[in-house]
Amino acid sequence: MKKNAFFILFALACFQLTANASTAITTNSITIEKTEHSNPILDIKTLEVGQIIQLTQVHFEADAFIVNENAKPSLNKLAQFLMDHPNVSIEIGGHTNAIPPSDYCEQLSTQRAQAILNYLVTNGVKEENVSAKGYGKSRPIDLNTTAEGRKANQRVEIKILAID
Repeated sequence: MKKNAFFILFALACFQLTANASTAITTNSITIEKTEHSNPILDIKTLEVGQIIQLTQVHFEADAFIVNENAKPSLNKLAQFLMDHPNVSIEIGGHTNAIPPSDYCEQLSTQRAQAILNYLVTNGVKEENVSAKGYGKSRPIDLNTTAEGRKANQRVEIKILAID
């Protein structure tokens, strides 16, 4: 089933939010969201409930869920943003590529999302403002047939749940 989709996706690179427009590609009954970067945005006033922010500087070693040193500057900026805006609630979503079995992918993506949540809470974010969910390989943004595509699918995103 071909699905037309258009949405705004925000990418977080050292807490520089970048708006993205996407087009959908359907392959083997899976809709893949392809994104293209556009203008930088960093304004609480532009955030909307349901928006997704990709943490582009957050990566994990293969089969691991320990937050590495390279991710900490972005996560520290995210933590500060959330502390400065306690009215914002987010979901941290972990994603994997499609190579391992589904059960493994769901477990690993959940552990990764929880590791980010724990890091944020340890660094001052109110626990009631963050939740973690592992999506495994259920929401790819690229094809899993190339190393580049698999790497793109192994990601962490946040979703804006509330702005009170």
